[in-house]
Amino acid sequence: MATSDNLPDVTGLLASLRQRFTEEHPAVRYEPEDLSRLGVEAIVRREAGTARTLHSSGVLRFTGSAVVGNSANLDDVGSLSSAWQKAVTATGAALEDVKSVRGKFSASVVLRTQLMLTASPQPGSVVFVVEPKQSPMDEAEPHGQTTTEELAQRPLADRASERLVEFLAAGVDQGAETGDAIARQLRELGPRVGGAVNALALAIDKSNVTLDVSWREPAKPTRRASVDPSKAKFIREVVEGRGLDAEPETLIGPLQTISSRQRWAIETADGLVQFDASELPPADLHRWKVDDWVEVAATVAVRERGDGRMDRKFTATGIREAEPGTLPGPGLDAD
Repeated sequence: MATSDNLPDVTGLLASLRQRFTEEHPAVRYEPEDLSRLGVEAIVRREAGTARTLHSSGVLRFTGSAVVGNSANLDDVGSLSSAWQKAVTATGAALEDVKSVRGKFSASVVLRTQLMLTASPQPGSVVFVVEPKQSPMDEAEPHGQTTTEELAQRPLADRASERLVEFLAAGVDQGAETGDAIARQLRELGPRVGGAVNALALAIDKSNVTLDVSWREPAKPTRRASVDPSKAKFIREVVEGRGLDAEPETLIGPLQTISSRQRWAIETADGLVQFDASELPPADLHRWKVDDWVEVAATVAVRERGDGRMDRKFTATGIREAEPGTLPGPGLDAD
């Protein structure tokens, strides 16, 4: 039987860790569970040299009128879980300076942000416990190269999850200042994250479920956020209203469809692209005819379709004549 005589003395180490963490995160309050967790991590650190061998974990708790007891619509929970994973991966990619809506995520980013899921019921809610699929030591000590905990690379899943939770926790009201704060953060993270956050907010709004999320990382305070359908709708209005999920793109080629009621189409070097021309000046709507070569200044955003799949939506902001055979260049400036 273990006694206090044969347990390592970690009191001083725990006190120094608390002081250091408080200095690094003055605005973050520690929860009672954090202090218990720090004690366990201190013992692991003393025995193994680092607490990074311990896995981080997160909790996705679904509550609200759409949750009855421990039951919820499978489609809604599946959409919310998928949207959360996509938002974490997009945020991780942004932290690696990959922010464009074009192309696919690298296999490395996908692997390092992939989350594993287990379910756990609580009264009046459905709870998913998630943790990174990849071992934290794969990034903390790549190729087995040992280092100090202070110099170890934080796993991308931790950095991405923390940033996403912090973003969702910012602002308790739905006023102009909160909208500006959302815009500033998403402009920094890029349109790919803007699209992923918009899809997550859409899933919360459509399902009428409140998402309570937390993330725990060794040697870090627990991060928490809560997004109800009302806040999710506000986030969507900010993202879509300010174009935070879109980036500019130039389309060049012959027009294939011109209509006052449906999207136009242009044959580009990458294939047929449909775009929304409703924001063009009325004069432009009647100037062009099928097979005219044009250069279209557009914005492209990733939006969710009615069947749940993601689609690239092009919106024209300007159009001018182009020489047949012209390739995409610097493009034109939209007014």
